[in-house]
Amino acid sequence: MKPLALLTALLGAFSVSASASSWMQYDQSNSPLPSNSVTATLNDGAITWVGTFDGLAMFNGMDWTIYQSETSILPDDHIHDIYKDTQGNTWVVSGTGLLKINVNGWEVIDFSNSPTPTAQLRCVTTDSQNNLWIGTWGYGVLRFDGNNWAAFDYTNSTLPSNGIFDIKADENDHIWVGTYNGGVSKYDGQTWTTYDTDNSDLPHDNVRNITFDSNGVIWFGTDDGLARKTAVNHWDVFTYQELGHSIHTIHAGLQAAAGHLYFATDGGLLEFDGSSYMVYSAQNSNLPNNNLRSISRDHHGNLWIGTGNNGVVVFSEQGSLSVADDDHTAEYFRPYPNPTEGSVILDLTEDLNNDFEVLIHNNVGQLIFRKAMTGYHSGIVELSLADLPNGMYTITVLSDDKFDTDRILKI
Repeated sequence: MKPLALLTALLGAFSVSASASSWMQYDQSNSPLPSNSVTATLNDGAITWVGTFDGLAMFNGMDWTIYQSETSILPDDHIHDIYKDTQGNTWVVSGTGLLKINVNGWEVIDFSNSPTPTAQLRCVTTDSQNNLWIGTWGYGVLRFDGNNWAAFDYTNSTLPSNGIFDIKADENDHIWVGTYNGGVSKYDGQTWTTYDTDNSDLPHDNVRNITFDSNGVIWFGTDDGLARKTAVNHWDVFTYQELGHSIHTIHAGLQAAAGHLYFATDGGLLEFDGSSYMVYSAQNSNLPNNNLRSISRDHHGNLWIGTGNNGVVVFSEQGSLSVADDDHTAEYFRPYPNPTEGSVILDLTEDLNNDFEVLIHNNVGQLIFRKAMTGYHSGIVELSLADLPNGMYTITVLSDDKFDTDRILKI
């Protein structure tokens, strides 16, 4: 097996006060990003994954680690999607392969016995039964239950197109598929139902993104603006004419809070707060470019926005941006001794709730320890690191209303 870690660079971490700019940019001029074309981002606790056209980057708040196919088991350097399932697995979709990352390490999924072993992969999701659903380019949709494969395309189903931009599973385990020139299709386990420009208010048949909100509304990002569909099949459409901005293609979206959504578009960052909208662009903000391709949200509430040519931008609407601090000390716990040769003690403060979780990530972002702690309010928790190799680890304490993290060195 090839070594996983390629490059780790220690950078000066950023912490911007409320009076300073709420925008921050990482690109090849100030970080080891392998490319300025960022296609996917995923925030997982203190770890941020960044997918580019030339490899995968992992940022832990202080250090960057870069993975490329020549020196790791990454199947392909062209990253299309990064997704984390409910079982703690992180899935990285590259053009010719699928990588699974979890506490056991890295694993490349074997497609040799699948119906389409040479398919170009584009997106991935899972359902409540832990079935893997994969969108391909030219071969439709694949389903994998861990042993058996199934394929859906326009020759064996009513899926309208074999070019898949996005795939998502809703709370009812329905699979939604955004297609090239075919609209959006929903699979309920038996049949496909398609919404397109002929039978709905969908503004364009290229559906690049599907976003669910907590109000039961589904948002579709297309090549001609944004559409939303309610549970009672009411449609609203927002094109550049309605928005008054040069926004055509919607590449990605997320819900930051109930009814509060952000979308990465070809005309900047589009924000809906439930009653109104705002567009952040290179013309009215510190965005370096309007060509935005991906978006995710970290535990500080910052948005990580992948751009087409200018790296990744971090944005805090509140104007107080905190990604990391070289002198960071956890507020809700204190780890000692640090460095440690064996065990580490977490000295908890009285601000913690009774129930919380402790997570430990290694320096390549793998979750290696997770434990639910009940009945604690303040006091001492002792964790054994005896079985772990020497190195730097990130310890996270997570409760319903608090989140804190610190780093510890095992020697």
